[in-house]
Amino acid sequence: LLLGIDRDKQDENREDYHTIVKFDGESIEEYPLPEFERYISPSYIDYDDRRWDLLAQQLVYRQSSILVDEMLLRNGSHYISADGLLTASETDTMSVRLHDIRLDVLQPLVDKLGYSVAGNINGYANLMALNNGIRLNAEAWIDSVKVNEYEVAPLKFESQWNTRKQRVVFTLKK
Repeated sequence: LLLGIDRDKQDENREDYHTIVKFDGESIEEYPLPEFERYISPSYIDYDDRRWDLLAQQLVYRQSSILVDEMLLRNGSHYISADGLLTASETDTMSVRLHDIRLDVLQPLVDKLGYSVAGNINGYANLMALNNGIRLNAEAWIDSVKVNEYEVAPLKFESQWNTRKQRVVFTLKK
């Protein structure tokens, strides 16, 4: 999936870009990421013989903020949703939800590493404080997990922002 992004003609001389870095193992290339504001028409992505419908009201990227307005990526009853505003403020929050996502959607990626995965994941993540090292609070439940045909107990992943230590604390439980 490739999205073309055009700058407004009024903003041609602005240098308000973040950078995308591409590393191919030998060299590094940097590409500017311009600010943008787009309204998204319903569309879809075909991935690994599955159709994922993409719905979103609006996507806005600025150096100081990211707005995702009711984005939904859905394949039947399986979906990933995102909604919210991410800024430097710890009161602005972007929420991401995972519902019944099958881990085998990762299979094309892990095939190259010689692994096979199966299972389901449900959970949420709340992100805050874009410019101050993103704060992350999340929970995810992974069940029916198999790695290379070996069953793994159901797992619960948690993360909480530790204000005193200024870092995220990750926990993985059976």
